[in-house]
Amino acid sequence: MSANPQPLSAAHHLITISVEGVHAIPTMIVGADIGDTFEFSTPVGELKVEFFDATKPDLPPPGFPVALSPFDVLVIRDSEVHTVTNTGRFKFRCFVKPNGAEDSEFKGWDKDISPQSGGEFPVPHNR
Repeated sequence: MSANPQPLSAAHHLITISVEGVHAIPTMIVGADIGDTFEFSTPVGELKVEFFDATKPDLPPPGFPVALSPFDVLVIRDSEVHTVTNTGRFKFRCFVKPNGAEDSEFKGWDKDISPQSGGEFPVPHNR
């Protein structure tokens, strides 16, 4: 038996965002580690997931360090696979534009009306 345990292999997570009225509700995120992969999807249209500083809800300007995100991007607009590269407790908000909606008709996160359209994405420093 080896004295140094082998690291666990990276896991793949699928986060589905559903629309409930004005809300874009993601499935719960649990057990994220560096190297894990995540795929965000919605069965009802176009998605947008934004990672942000909870004390400053506006997105930072382009070129701002991505340490506000567990990934190497602050905004996800696709269902491609993204790899966890940062540790911390990240705040995110979700939006969905249902099929057939106009460009301005994203449903989802609003700090007063729909704060449940998002949540926290924890990636511990050590497991």
